[in-house]
Amino acid sequence: MDISELPVPIRQRSLSYYLALFCIVVPFCSTIPFAWLYVLYVVGTGTVWYALNLSSTSKLLFPVALCEVLFSIYQYYLWRVVSPPAPYGPGDPGEIQAAFKRLLKSGLTPPTNGGDEGSHRPGSPEEDIVQLEFDDPRAIDFRNALRPWFGNATWSSIKLHQVHQWLYWSIYNADMPSYESLTASQQAVMAGALNLLQKRCGCIFEEGSNPSVEIMRMTLDRANVILRPFTFYLAIFLTNLSLKKWFQYAWSVRFDHHNGLEYLIRIPKHWDPVTGPRPLVFIHGLGVGLLMYSNLFQHLLRQFLDRPILILLQPQITECLANLLIELGWVYHDLTDGNDTEREREIARSLVGKRRKGVTMLSHSKWSVGLASLTPLPSAPGRVMCATTSYIAAPEQQAIEVLMRYFVATEIGVVNLLARHFDWTSNTLWFEEIPNACDPTKSFFLLGGQDSIIHSERVKRYLTSHGVKGGLWYDPVGSHGQALKPGTRGHLEILRWIREEI
Repeated sequence: MDISELPVPIRQRSLSYYLALFCIVVPFCSTIPFAWLYVLYVVGTGTVWYALNLSSTSKLLFPVALCEVLFSIYQYYLWRVVSPPAPYGPGDPGEIQAAFKRLLKSGLTPPTNGGDEGSHRPGSPEEDIVQLEFDDPRAIDFRNALRPWFGNATWSSIKLHQVHQWLYWSIYNADMPSYESLTASQQAVMAGALNLLQKRCGCIFEEGSNPSVEIMRMTLDRANVILRPFTFYLAIFLTNLSLKKWFQYAWSVRFDHHNGLEYLIRIPKHWDPVTGPRPLVFIHGLGVGLLMYSNLFQHLLRQFLDRPILILLQPQITECLANLLIELGWVYHDLTDGNDTEREREIARSLVGKRRKGVTMLSHSKWSVGLASLTPLPSAPGRVMCATTSYIAAPEQQAIEVLMRYFVATEIGVVNLLARHFDWTSNTLWFEEIPNACDPTKSFFLLGGQDSIIHSERVKRYLTSHGVKGGLWYDPVGSHGQALKPGTRGHLEILRWIREEI
């Protein structure tokens, strides 16, 4: 059966979806319109001074409503700034072509036994991209995986013009003009990419166009933003500020900055960087900072009193993390290379016992891609855990999905980051970029089968096809981030792995 021709099944919305929508989201969304109506009414009827001379509680209503109105105007201005297509041009052509070929090779030759942890199998397949038959299971699976980029349309309805538009955006980060107006070099690049794509899909794209097929081009599509109340941001700011004070008082943590990177850190007094347990570094996903992750942070601080804990509060600046780890003395720069003399290698061997062990890196959701920025430091990610358990365009059906859509996905800063500064080559974590990925004592992956953001089953197949077996934990009914919740089975696996009990 060709699953690429099957319509996407319609998911039923649960009762929790409607409860979250009408009890949480709708009241929040209504704040700004009601504020506008109240301010216009007060100003229009000339009762401003009357509104300010009401009881102590009531007279705050007009200033708060006025703040909401002014802030909504400011947010509208920001939305206008974010709305145009992405400001940056195409990336490096060589890097894009290499990444595109590597993407097409993925899944061509998965090991029949699910991989061998002890093998030295290369991180990416070395096989050539050959023309697959239309009914080849690998071609069918790949065609079905491409459908979300075309609005989940059936494969036969996707025409060559739509494929050209998508390929041009993927390569040049721009809307494609008429194909005939492209330069000779651009046409050559497009023809080469199309040829490889058709081989991988096992078919030749039908000539013509189908306007009913909606192409997802994140940096060009309309910025889907929902304005937030001023009181929402104010409440988050005050809550996070209070939580900072609480963490400093109750857990003896220190808040600091390093080259614009904000973090909290706690280092036990008697911890030894050479003989003590590895420091734990946590990079959380998108959200509202301490307010969203405070329970997890407190749980980690309570569970690991014997080692330093570093938690990034602005993980979008992961490039600064390597320098911070060096400055803390937790990792070292491996400056040796193939040209070292025997004397230099002998000295290096004598220092092995005195070198730092590196750190245990725990990353969640989008910021798992930050692991790639640490590869220049061989000692930094001594152990790596990815708790990565349609985010932009998929319709929400469950309570958690509608809450994530409103409170995270449509927030103007998140939209600016994901939809206007999206570089797919930089937001791809390749298998070979994960140090010691096949060693379950050094790399551990947790996936939730009901994750509403990533296709966990495909990620699982990708990892197992590269030899990951013992270091992979898959919960068929787990949702996004569920393994981070204290008390769940996935969380117990995380604690065991951090303690190096696995």
